[in-house]
Amino acid sequence: MLTKLQQKQLAILGANICHERMRREMTQERLAELMELNVRTVQKIEAGQTNVLIMTTLRFKKALKCDRRALRPLCGADVLDFSVNVCWANAEEG
Repeated sequence: MLTKLQQKQLAILGANICHERMRREMTQERLAELMELNVRTVQKIEAGQTNVLIMTTLRFKKALKCDRRALRPLCGADVLDFSVNVCWANAEEG
């Protein structure tokens, strides 16, 4: 079960993905194709209705050709937990 904070973070992540996709005038279908995902999965992620693995988030970053900071949810003025930011950095290196 996700906490309210985690639910909020997923909703923000989804909104950020949607924003970046729309900025590129890309359809959900095209994004799903680039990521080799089902379009329904992209829809659920953009709606904040499903948890997202860090590696999937990195696939969004690559498909959208954007900086990871464009997708990362911010909570108020604070960024996500430090350990999550370390995971981002480590995953990008790998």
